[in-house]
Amino acid sequence: LLSSPEGVSPLPTPYFVAVLKALCSFLVPKEVPLRLVAAFLDRVDRGERTVTPEQWVEILAAIRPLDEPPWWERATPRIIQQLVPHVGGLSPDALAALCGSHAARAQQLEVAQSTELGTSALEQLPGAVTQAVKHVVEAGKWDFEQVVRIFDDLGRLGWYREAATATVLAQCMQTSLLEPHAPLLVPLARACAALRVHHAPLLHKMVLWHCWCHTYLRPRPLPTEQVDELLEFAGHLLELSFQSLELQGILAEQLRNPNASPRQVLALLAALARFSHFPPEFKEACAKVCA
Repeated sequence: LLSSPEGVSPLPTPYFVAVLKALCSFLVPKEVPLRLVAAFLDRVDRGERTVTPEQWVEILAAIRPLDEPPWWERATPRIIQQLVPHVGGLSPDALAALCGSHAARAQQLEVAQSTELGTSALEQLPGAVTQAVKHVVEAGKWDFEQVVRIFDDLGRLGWYREAATATVLAQCMQTSLLEPHAPLLVPLARACAALRVHHAPLLHKMVLWHCWCHTYLRPRPLPTEQVDELLEFAGHLLELSFQSLELQGILAEQLRNPNASPRQVLALLAALARFSHFPPEFKEACAKVCA
C-alpha cells in the first residue's frame, strides 16, 4: 500500500472501502490513503469500478478527517460529484453519516468552489442534502435524537433551506420532551443560533424544559461541567435575543455556586449583563470580583 495504489486494485469495492476505513484509523501519512482514493477514483472514471452511493458515503467519511489542502482537489470534490445525483436515494443512516462527516470539517467546504454559482457539485450538495433531510423527517424515519443531531450538523455547515428547516421545527414542536432528551437542548439551541432561526414557541418550550430539568433532575449545586452547559445554552439564546426570566434566575443562582470557577463567574456576570438582568446575586458577585 505504501509503495503503489495498484496493490489494492484487485480488491472488490466493499473490501477496498473496508481497507481504506481501517487505514485511515492508523497513524500513517495522509498522502497514503488519499493516494489510494485518487487512484480508485481514476478507475471509477475509466469504468473499471462500480460503487454504490452508500459506499461513496463511507469513503467520504473515512477520508474527510485527512482531506486538507494541498490534497483537497484529489478526493473530496470528485467523490461529491459522484454522490450528488444519488443523495435523494440514500438510506436515512447513510444520509446522517454524510451530514456528520461534512459537519466535522465544515470549514473545508469553501475550498475549490466553482466561479459559476450553483454549477459545481459542492454548490449543489447543500440543496440536495437539505431536500433529502426534509423527506426523511417527514417520513418519520429518524427519531428525535437523530433529527436534532442532523439539525445541528446543518447548523455547523450553515446550510439553511426554509422547507427543510420548517419540517425539522415542526417535528421538534410535535415531540414531547422527556428525561432522555435533556442532553439534546444544547445542540438544538446551537443549531437554531447557527441558522438564525428565532422560533419563539420552540425556544420557549426548550427553556421551560431546561428549567424543569434544573429543578428536578440536576444535582445541587451544579457541577462545573453542567455550569458550562448552562452557559452555552444561555449564550445561544442570547444570540437569538430570546429573553427568559426563568433562565435568568438560574444563571443568577449559579453566582453563589461553590463549584463555579472564576472564569464561569465572569461568564455568568457577562450573560446576565447581556440579558440586562441585575439581581442581588449579580451585585454581590460584582463586589467580590472587584474587591
